[in-house]
Amino acid sequence: IMPLFGRGKKEKQATASGPSLDEQIIQLMDQLNIPKSGRGGILKMPDAQKQAMIISYQQKLKQDATSKKKESGKAWSQKFNDDPKNIKTDQLKEFDVVIKDNAGSFVEEFIQELGLKRLCRIAREITNPVSDQLIMTIFKSMIDASSTVPRDLIHDDLAVTTIVSKVDSDDNRVRELAIKLLVTLVIVEDDDLSLLASSKIMASLLDSARQRGYRNRWKTVYGVVAGFCATERIQKSLEDGDERISVNEISGAGSYEYDNYAFTLINFVISGLETVEERTDERRLLNALKFDDAIKRLQKNIDETMRLMNHAGDSPSTPGVATATTGASLKGRQRRMSNHQFQMIQFQYCQSLINQIAAYHRLREEDLAELREQGIIDDENDLSSPNGLFKVV
Repeated sequence: IMPLFGRGKKEKQATASGPSLDEQIIQLMDQLNIPKSGRGGILKMPDAQKQAMIISYQQKLKQDATSKKKESGKAWSQKFNDDPKNIKTDQLKEFDVVIKDNAGSFVEEFIQELGLKRLCRIAREITNPVSDQLIMTIFKSMIDASSTVPRDLIHDDLAVTTIVSKVDSDDNRVRELAIKLLVTLVIVEDDDLSLLASSKIMASLLDSARQRGYRNRWKTVYGVVAGFCATERIQKSLEDGDERISVNEISGAGSYEYDNYAFTLINFVISGLETVEERTDERRLLNALKFDDAIKRLQKNIDETMRLMNHAGDSPSTPGVATATTGASLKGRQRRMSNHQFQMIQFQYCQSLINQIAAYHRLREEDLAELREQGIIDDENDLSSPNGLFKVV
């Protein structure tokens, strides 16, 4: 009895300043996610085996730490300080992987060492879909890596201009990645930063439109939203024998996702303008593109999509909705999930888009009410439309 008592006392004294052997084993099992059903046998193992397990795991952690190469943001910035023609797609792919494998300090150092400006220069001088997709993806990875990156992107005029220029890309995936990035910039929690982002995006949209020969800044955003011109786009696709109707090829969740981001961007940018006159001017530009008519067609498509989803139920044999929300990417996506899951994703995007459309109408009506109170317009003269403005003039 005495030796056993003495051994217990010795162990208690030895662990007074730290966790006991069993406590260390429990921590190790937590880190390794060992199920509770298998922990009892490990706790019953002899102390020597427990100690061997702990030592082995500690050695593995040390090996992983030493084998993992510490990347330098400055070094990667220097790699991009070259003729853009010499930058290969494999190098961009590797950089994206490095960002995801390193802490936010790596991205912050990269930006501090002019890496962001050099990356934007590459994006503007190398205009092919593969490189564009990779660079837009790199921007997204940088935002995910550090909370300070959105601020850096907004304050960098070249970065905003670069992203906006890709909204008018001929590649579906590039367009979607670009507009998602723009929405990420305008929805930052800092109101002043959000307003600055909106202002810069507006200016860049106008510059991009002019380079394309447009006079309307919203032409680039409006012109690539599939849902807005569903009937014409479907007809043209059928005539060309092309089934890729959906704008959204990157996530496989349908073009309604792109439409949702487009409406979010429009609502944030316009609502961020200081005066009702400025907001009315922007809506007039949209109406010059027959925006209201396009919204009605989009709402009709959404209603039809949701009606068909409700009618289809959970039947896995029911074909996908034959509107602008389907396409090659959706067919691939639907094969990878149940019909119910697919319909739920579509329903969520439709519902979110309905909310964005409602917000657009609500904000517009609030501004019209303010103009009526000021006596600038009446029920017969709506200055938010080109026809109303022409009538008054």
